[in-house]
Order: sequence, then C-alpha cells, then structure tokens
Amino acid sequence: MGSSQPDCLSVSSGYATNQFVLGVPLGHRRPDFFPTGSHVARVREHASSWAGAEVRARASWRATRSDRGEP
Repeated sequence: MGSSQPDCLSVSSGYATNQFVLGVPLGHRRPDFFPTGSHVARVREHASSWAGAEVRARASWRATRSDRGEP
C-alpha cells in the first residue's frame, strides 16, 4: 500500500481526481460498485469539473510566477 502513495502524487490531476471521486483504489476498478449508469455519469461530471478547476488554478499559479520573472 505504501508504495502507491508517491504514484498518487505524480499522476496527472485529472486522472487522480477521477479515481478518488469514484472512491475506487488506483488499479482496482469494480463495475459492480456502481448501482446505476446515471450515478456514474454524475460522478464523472463532478470529476471533470473539479479537474477543470485545478487546471485553471495551476494556470493562474503559472501566470503569477511568470509575472515575478520566474520560469
């Protein structure tokens, strides 16, 4: 279990967010975990919106760094 922690930190934000929102450990997808298709659609919708928010946050963070003259 411990060896999976660094992987969680290094994966892309969108992938990690999607996995954690689904509540399924990385690499352990269980189709029977989802009661209905609509539930899956709702979860994916939330995951994509959260990922988008993080992307915007990272973009603004990069802009702030470039304003200070940092790479």
